[in-house]
Amino acid sequence: MTELAKTHKRKLILGLIIALLFVGFKMLKSDGKKEPVEPKTETVEEIVERKAQTVKFGEWEPTEYRSVLGQVVSESDVDVKAELNGTIARVNVSVGDKVFAGQALAGYKTSGDPTAINYQSALSSLQTTKLSNENSIKSSAIALENAQKALVQTMAQQDQNFDQSYESLRLEESSVKTLLVSAVDTIDKHVQFTAKYKYNQSLAYFQIGNTDTIRKQRVKTAGQQVKIKVDGLAATTVGANKTQILQAAKVRLELIKELQTIYDDLEVLIERTAINTRISESEANSFLAAVEGVHNALDARVGSYQAKIDQAKGAREGSRLAIINAQNAVESAKSGLELARSSAEAQLIGAQNQVNIAGASTADLTVRAPISGTITARDVRVGDLVNPGTTLFTIVNEAQDKKVVAFLSQDELRQAQNAETIKVEINGEDIAATNVFLSSQLDALTQKVLAEFTIPAGVSLVGNLATVKIPLGSGGEAGSNLLPFSAVSFEPDGPEVLVVNKDRIVERKKVIVDRVVVSNIEIVSGIEAGEEIVEFYKRVFPGEKVVDPNVADPTEEVKDEAVVTSEDVVDETTELEINLDK
Repeated sequence: MTELAKTHKRKLILGLIIALLFVGFKMLKSDGKKEPVEPKTETVEEIVERKAQTVKFGEWEPTEYRSVLGQVVSESDVDVKAELNGTIARVNVSVGDKVFAGQALAGYKTSGDPTAINYQSALSSLQTTKLSNENSIKSSAIALENAQKALVQTMAQQDQNFDQSYESLRLEESSVKTLLVSAVDTIDKHVQFTAKYKYNQSLAYFQIGNTDTIRKQRVKTAGQQVKIKVDGLAATTVGANKTQILQAAKVRLELIKELQTIYDDLEVLIERTAINTRISESEANSFLAAVEGVHNALDARVGSYQAKIDQAKGAREGSRLAIINAQNAVESAKSGLELARSSAEAQLIGAQNQVNIAGASTADLTVRAPISGTITARDVRVGDLVNPGTTLFTIVNEAQDKKVVAFLSQDELRQAQNAETIKVEINGEDIAATNVFLSSQLDALTQKVLAEFTIPAGVSLVGNLATVKIPLGSGGEAGSNLLPFSAVSFEPDGPEVLVVNKDRIVERKKVIVDRVVVSNIEIVSGIEAGEEIVEFYKRVFPGEKVVDPNVADPTEEVKDEAVVTSEDVVDETTELEINLDK
């Protein structure tokens, strides 16, 4: 190695040593410095209070109405018809005009000899009117008689249906008790609370519950108590009153529900049984399958038995509605008979007037109003050629009540039957119907029923449109499980509501919903009656505390109305986006 190479090597080694010393010095210097310690501060989470409207589930009823379009009609229409052949020379009235009995409505000249033709035609018309009115009155009388017979038959039939529903409930007591005895026996077989199964069955049964003696004793005790109750059940005798039959059914239903709870524990007991030399896994599975079979039978019977109890309880209400409909049919037939008599009298007066006019042998005959009222239809113009029987005008007696005719769906019918008061809106004014007739006949084509709502005389012209307002949830079951649509939020994992707990803190709860009724929604399950629900879901967040919006906060300062700035707009927009994403 040359001297120059040795010199370069020494310089390189010296440089490396200096670099290592420099790095070591920097590290020692940095270790001597201490980082400043930040003082720790405790944060207290503040609960946000927010004013919000709430409703109690099961107690809230909507204030809205279901609107159905109807038309004003009259029960006292009188058609003014031509009695002679002739050409109309003048028309003195228009639709909506008020007229009095005997007032000239129109005039025409007869074709042919006025003395012979007019008088003979008038006499012929008078006789025809008499016969027609007699037939009309007779038909109305027959309709009334049929309606009265139908009422008697309905009352007898409904009483029979009512008795049959309770008798069916009484007869089912035997099969229910058989199920109860079988269910108690199955419990005894698996946990041995009587002497029946203590010595005469496989040892595997005695291993059930070998890991949970407390639960096993609980099943035994509950089984013994239910057995005492089941053994004490006595069959309801024939001829027992409705209260006794209903009470006996309720006792059996409660026993089924008690057994369901015991079977829940028994299934857990078998599932947790430890497998050993005295009980195999196949034996344990066999025991569990037998218990589950009885459990399923209990579950199925609860629903069907409850339905029969409800049917018996509701039989009286169904009978009442059927009888009311039959009574309404009788009243309608009576009104029809009275109307036929009134119309016959008016038509006879008009026919007699025509005879008198024709007898006077005037060339210019006059059509006169048979009654006082309002012109609701004019079917004739100047120059028209008319024949006897041609309808010229229709007059309505304004002194008599009118009615609004509408057609209701089955859902609307149920609401109307439960409503205490139904209002009719005419020309922006709400009028309470004085009488309501709901037909029991369903139209096969439209699936709707006829409804008539009587309104006071002079309220509206016949032919005008009207809106029938049927209140929702009034007195019936429909209002008991409704909530405002605004109270429910449809999340990806299902609908939910905000419930206010006892500390006034908002919590989420999942619910199951059914049909939508106008702006309300029916809740099937998920919340209990009496729970307080936030009415507007998007205005409150879970975890916030709800305060009554009607109670003023004494700590709040009264502020002057502030000018809305761009920052306010941004804040409001941000809050809206949060609510929508919630």
